[in-house]
Amino acid sequence: MRNCLVIGKTNVGKTLFVINFAAYLGIKKIRFTLVDSLGRQHFREYTPELARKYLTGGKPHHTRCLQNVTIKFSVGKGQKKLILTDSTGLKDGIHPKEEIRKAMAQTLGALVEADLIMHMVDISQMADLGQENFFTLELIDRQIMDFGRERSSYLLLINKIDLLQSHISREKIKQQFSGIPLFLVSSVTGEGFPEVKSYVWNFV
Repeated sequence: MRNCLVIGKTNVGKTLFVINFAAYLGIKKIRFTLVDSLGRQHFREYTPELARKYLTGGKPHHTRCLQNVTIKFSVGKGQKKLILTDSTGLKDGIHPKEEIRKAMAQTLGALVEADLIMHMVDISQMADLGQENFFTLELIDRQIMDFGRERSSYLLLINKIDLLQSHISREKIKQQFSGIPLFLVSSVTGEGFPEVKSYVWNFV
């Protein structure tokens, strides 16, 4: 069973992606295993609608622990499983709240142990049209990318593609990050989910 960690800065759409991707895969009741910074587990089960209501929000660090969803799928006559793990958003610098510092440290620990790193960034936070490259990554994102590429078990999810301005070429984005497994997705609309599914299934 492979562990696929969804990681990135806060408010880039990680939790909504996990919920809607699980729903896209046909899960009607999503059972979350919440693991706090002390390793204690709690279980919650939601419909996708209720999960979106209670687990997502506009404030930073709405997610404060690892949230695992086990997904089963058939392969020939057998069955495989993967664990899709939502994580606390990261940020540069030291957060003033101890609870959030511990949650971010937990995310970094999960990063080291993940079988597949699914690094999510927000397209609306990246545009920098005054530069030679259209998009820039902040330090924490560059560090995640460097770590993931060394592990060769890394993919980049550029989220909120539904907000992409019409004058920005999708091909330009792909060219800028050439050599990296990259998917343009929308956690809201589900765009890019079929391609992500195919990649993950082949990895598992």
